[in-house]
Amino acid sequence: MQYPSVSFKNPSVSIKMSVKVTLGLAAALASILSAGSAQAAKTMGFTYEAPGDPIFTWIGNAGSTKVPYVIINAPNNGNLVSGDPNYIPTSSWSPSLASWVSLSQTLHNQGIKVICYVDSAYTNRPVWQVENDMAQYLIDGFKVDGFFVDDVAWGWSAASGDGSGTTHGAWYTSLYNYVHTTMPTWNNANFSTSPTVINNPGSIGDVSNWMGACDLNVIFEGPYNTFTNSSGTTFSGYTSWSPSGTWVTSYPASRFINLVTNVSSTSTVNSIFNGAAAKNVGYLYTTNVSCDWQAGYNTYGTDPSQSIWSQEIAKSQ
Repeated sequence: MQYPSVSFKNPSVSIKMSVKVTLGLAAALASILSAGSAQAAKTMGFTYEAPGDPIFTWIGNAGSTKVPYVIINAPNNGNLVSGDPNYIPTSSWSPSLASWVSLSQTLHNQGIKVICYVDSAYTNRPVWQVENDMAQYLIDGFKVDGFFVDDVAWGWSAASGDGSGTTHGAWYTSLYNYVHTTMPTWNNANFSTSPTVINNPGSIGDVSNWMGACDLNVIFEGPYNTFTNSSGTTFSGYTSWSPSGTWVTSYPASRFINLVTNVSSTSTVNSIFNGAAAKNVGYLYTTNVSCDWQAGYNTYGTDPSQSIWSQEIAKSQ
């Protein structure tokens, strides 16, 4: 997808990168930064990935203060230093590591939170490996405002998969404390004094304890027909879920995210946004791309269609 060259309007800054780095990201951020008061739910939009490049995603928030986020994903799916067989050295990145680091600094300087991706592998990795991956972003020179922890395991009291004898809850709480307690003691100028941890279990957790192990929680990730329960597949009953009957409503909507894929039309985008308040959800991402990665779809590394993308921007105003 090709976008015109754009600059931030407020404040003024231009982002231009070579090797097919689309400027749609800059366009979206410009519209968020210059927009008026927020709607009930904001859009969590644009992603970009080329072979060997990180993924950047921005998120607009649900409150009256707009704080876009950018999610950075290393090309080895977040396993930066732990010997993953698909590890791609940063020296092989194109555009270069230096270009991505510079962009993270530019975005951060404009008040945009830079969130770095790590893969928890459902606790099948030792927690220290994920901590090392977090630290590596700072070693490489990125501006870091927090982390997106993917593949979060279900079951707060279930045993973790790394053989350590701890529980899922303790595993993720340890990781959360590492970000909020340990990393700030390094006094690294590139690390936020108020970091954000986004956990992605992809569904509503079994107990409210999960909210003590994250700052934002992805409580739905999947296709639209599952989101609406029209196919009878997984996450049955999501749309019939009564917010007043769950622990989710004990927290502000700004702490919850829905990622909805396989969205076929702009009217569907409207429906998702208009229904967000009833689900107590403050962040949304919608895309027409399939979430079936096993079939070869690159859900978050493929641009949404122009119409879906434009409607996301329109709904974020």
